[in-house]
Amino acid sequence: MKKGFWRFAQVVLTISFIYITLTQIDLEALISLLRDVNFTYIIISTVLYFFSQLISSERLRLILNSNQYEISFINNFILYLLGIFYNFFIPGGFGGDAYKFYLMNKNYNWDLKKLFKLLVFDRLIGLGALVCILLFIIQNFIFKLSLIITIISMIVALILGFIIVKYIFKNQHIYLESLGLSVVNQFLQFLAILCIILSLGIDDNFIEIIVVFICSSILSVFSIGGIGIREYIFLISASFIKVSPEISASLGLLFTFSASFSTIPGLFYLVKKPKSLK
Repeated sequence: MKKGFWRFAQVVLTISFIYITLTQIDLEALISLLRDVNFTYIIISTVLYFFSQLISSERLRLILNSNQYEISFINNFILYLLGIFYNFFIPGGFGGDAYKFYLMNKNYNWDLKKLFKLLVFDRLIGLGALVCILLFIIQNFIFKLSLIITIISMIVALILGFIIVKYIFKNQHIYLESLGLSVVNQFLQFLAILCIILSLGIDDNFIEIIVVFICSSILSVFSIGGIGIREYIFLISASFIKVSPEISASLGLLFTFSASFSTIPGLFYLVKKPKSLK
């Protein structure tokens, strides 16, 4: 019941943010802008995002294997693709993570409660990496604080994360490795958004755009696949990144397009599951 309500709320929020964004921009200007996009960069962005999800799936596999849930690289990645495809294209109470764990339970007879706890750990590690990167960028490039303050704050953040992982999840032995994979994952996504920036002909304010992108990624949990809320966050940040509302919203829209398109392989496995995953 709670999962169904949360998914329903995500659908409502997604539609609401899409509507709000569309009513606050010039649609003709937006369409004209998208016509002139360099789609070579969009294709590169899509490939980069796909590889970022491969890294993210490997982080989850690391967490599963460290908890005696052995799964091969290929089977784990197939399940991951199925999950993110569900999250983007099949709204409803039965979300991508639920479907992925249903298949894990069906094929491997793994405990769903333990899997849910490991999923939370996986997501928090990813969120922790995002927050650390955001703090580093803001301190160094926005507020221009001293290097010593930045180093101390990063150390404090790492120690706090270690304590949380140790006493809540008891997975501290893979903390740094999973955090490292999260940083690689985010770096690939930064390259993906950089390609989107270049596709629109933007040649300035890269740091500000990355900050907005990170904030939109953190808040994307409140909508389906980040759709709607990502575009809205970029829209309201137009003055911060010093571009028109249409260009700003296009940044979020094109990234959503790249991310969603990269999940299409999940459709193939949804239609025809491999024999190892029935």
